[in-house]
Amino acid sequence: MHFSTLDSADNASATLCLGGFTKGVTPVDLAKGYATIAMKGTYTETTCLKRVESDTDGLIYALSDTSDKSKQVYTADTAFELTDMMRGTFLESYGTAHKYADNGLIAAAKTGTTNSNKDAWFAGFTPAYTCSVWVGYDTPKSMNGMSGGSLPAQIWNDFMTSVDKNKDGTDFAKPDSV
Repeated sequence: MHFSTLDSADNASATLCLGGFTKGVTPVDLAKGYATIAMKGTYTETTCLKRVESDTDGLIYALSDTSDKSKQVYTADTAFELTDMMRGTFLESYGTAHKYADNGLIAAAKTGTTNSNKDAWFAGFTPAYTCSVWVGYDTPKSMNGMSGGSLPAQIWNDFMTSVDKNKDGTDFAKPDSV
């Protein structure tokens, strides 16, 4: 999925499936990865923003080239199964973001915390939006009590509940093959 930080050493790393990249991962790359799952397994090479509009001033910015380069990297049923599992982050009582289960969003997510609490992540998506949040220091140092389910989850929840107006209950589309 075109992660910009992949290193040849990652090819043999058992921690790769957990996000343990040799050189780390960027929030943009992580968001693209999760967006791929949300888009039924289709990876799209896009920018973070295509348009910015103001309620009062109209169009502020529009990307001139909106042609997306996309390819299927997971089957739709695999992407749906991943989504279904990641919904447990909110819906299961042991989920690391269970306290946000009543936020009005239908969402799937994954939290992450590195050794010694130097980095904390929350990445997730709704049927309409994807967002990743990283909390840490540019020069890594431990953050006592920090985890992906703490401040990163709160930031994600606050942002997503403000932008995702999909409160009508539209769920993730289940493929016929599932």
